[in-house]
Amino acid sequence: GGASWLRQAEELGLSVQEADAALEFELGLGTDLFLELAKLRAARLAWSRLLAACDDAADAPRARLHARSSERAWTVRDPWVNPLRATTMTFAGALGGADSIAALPFDALLGVPDEEALRLAANTHAILADESHLAAVDDPAAGSGYVEELTDALAREAWARFRRIEELGG
Repeated sequence: GGASWLRQAEELGLSVQEADAALEFELGLGTDLFLELAKLRAARLAWSRLLAACDDAADAPRARLHARSSERAWTVRDPWVNPLRATTMTFAGALGGADSIAALPFDALLGVPDEEALRLAANTHAILADESHLAAVDDPAAGSGYVEELTDALAREAWARFRRIEELGG
């Protein structure tokens, strides 16, 4: 997706910076806290590396990331467990540096969410990111050996897969 957009933008006469400004990535979050926050950090690193390779710029722009809770992690049989899952996903999104986060209402898979579920979904982000001041730190996971290693491993694998895809014609 992103590389294809950069190619199209170039054909339209847009610079790499202009193309980047028009793009936002959406990533689904699961319940593995460390894997999900490292995934967000790795996505940002991989995108910055691609932009730097395209533009030969030393300080590539920062990718905008939208994180959302994944329906795959939700349960239908016991929806009251889903608020805990949403909290983990939202926490991972905030620590991983997502620019915006959306949590599904805990009863979303049962049909139309009720008012309580909608309120809880909206407030989970507000409580974690804003009232707990998680959003006040640029990279709260920086310096953690485990998270840094996991981020690096994910970013290297993403870059290797991208290069393989490009070798096959994109």
